[in-house]
Amino acid sequence: MSTTVNPSSSSTNPTGFISTVSQTVRRAVTGVTSAVQGETASLSHEATHGDTHGGSNVSHIVAGISGAHPAAAPKKPTRQQKLRTSGIDAVKLAKKFLGRSSGSIHNLKNYHRAGGVTNDCADFVSAAEMDNGRLKHHEINVGTMHGDLSHEGWHQVSQRQARPGDIAIFPNYHTEMVANRGARGSHGLIGSNGTSVESVSYNPVFAPAVFYAPRGE
Repeated sequence: MSTTVNPSSSSTNPTGFISTVSQTVRRAVTGVTSAVQGETASLSHEATHGDTHGGSNVSHIVAGISGAHPAAAPKKPTRQQKLRTSGIDAVKLAKKFLGRSSGSIHNLKNYHRAGGVTNDCADFVSAAEMDNGRLKHHEINVGTMHGDLSHEGWHQVSQRQARPGDIAIFPNYHTEMVANRGARGSHGLIGSNGTSVESVSYNPVFAPAVFYAPRGE
């Protein structure tokens, strides 16, 4: 916007010249105010309804100016991560009963005390696994445990590959749960152990054992 003022008129009519300048300034201010109001109304409409042409809104404009980006959604844990976490949780659950006789355990869901004071090893291991969603079926018989684990998708691994919550089977007579990575040392296994009276305790891998892990771990 431009307005031409005749400078020669200032010498003959100073008052008129000042009036003309004032009107010019007012028109300029009015024009700027209208432009600002129009831009404000446009941004307000985008904030409420979105930009129908570009699909953007004010938050995107602000993010672009500040260099910020919308926060990324947290990643969901993978199946492997879930299995490893549930294995650790199964061991933590078993540890709560350390020192308890197998026949005196009454507050472990899915545990039946099927063997009374002895022969509760499969019962105890499968209860801890079931309570953490790693097994679907309860076990009381070591002799059939291998086949049942295979049916549920568990597979054989080496001792070195074994992780907390995996299962060690001593064929046909005993089973325990892996307590640490690789079932190392005197605290490598945890389960219901003993002869005449069983109790929950740690054990080393004391004889050739077969180790099983859920598929995907």
